Amino acid sequence: MKFHFVPALLSVLVAPMAPLASAAFVQVWQLGVDNDSQGEFSQETGSNVAPGAVTPANAVTREQAADPAFNLTTHDDDFYFAGTYPSPIGVVTNTEPLKALDRALTGDVNGANGDIWDRVHFNLDQASVVGSTELRLTIDLIALGYWDASDANAGSGSTAHDLKVSLNGVTIGTQTGISAATTWVLNTTAGAVNATTGENVLEITRTGGLSGDAADNAGWIQYDFVRLESQSIPEPASLVLLAAAAGGVMMVRRRRF
Repeated sequence: MKFHFVPALLSVLVAPMAPLASAAFVQVWQLGVDNDSQGEFSQETGSNVAPGAVTPANAVTREQAADPAFNLTTHDDDFYFAGTYPSPIGVVTNTEPLKALDRALTGDVNGANGDIWDRVHFNLDQASVVGSTELRLTIDLIALGYWDASDANAGSGSTAHDLKVSLNGVTIGTQTGISAATTWVLNTTAGAVNATTGENVLEITRTGGLSGDAADNAGWIQYDFVRLESQSIPEPASLVLLAAAAGGVMMVRRRRF
């Protein structure tokens, strides 16, 4: 009695497995509404070092949260989703209100003298930290401008911005000379940025750029929304095992007479 592989049948069985290697992106989190407005965030108040502090979810009333003119005076550069973080933050029971996030990155031509960075702290589920999992970050940037210190007047022309984005300390993208509203999409993998089920930190930094006609002018670039998505991709070893299992099924028994 012998067992033989049937190549034609094996290829038919293995072919439908291809979609397993590419699933749809799913949203992990989103900050802000895709509506070309920064009204759900607060006016920036200057840079601070990490880890910042957590604003209780009940610090902003429903009416205040719906009012574009309301700014949360206790917010800082560190936004926390519900999760568990190192001391002194600890367990965050409720995600901070959107008013706890700055509406803009600001600074002068040297990337200083302003509110130059924002950090988003979040946890991930087990599926999202598998090394091959793809992560896609979308940053929608709007409403560029600058404050002319010598004229004490705001302007919207001759402004450009250099930005850097990092995840867990790993740079995943840079752009220089952003001078118009733009949607910036960055792709990486969980393994490349050392993703963890514990604390992950996204940092968006304004490193420099042109702010009108003087070096001491303060330029700004604002958020419409920031979104993180993930897409699970089976590890190569897993795909090999699946293929081997499929091959075993396709063994047919031939009886010798």
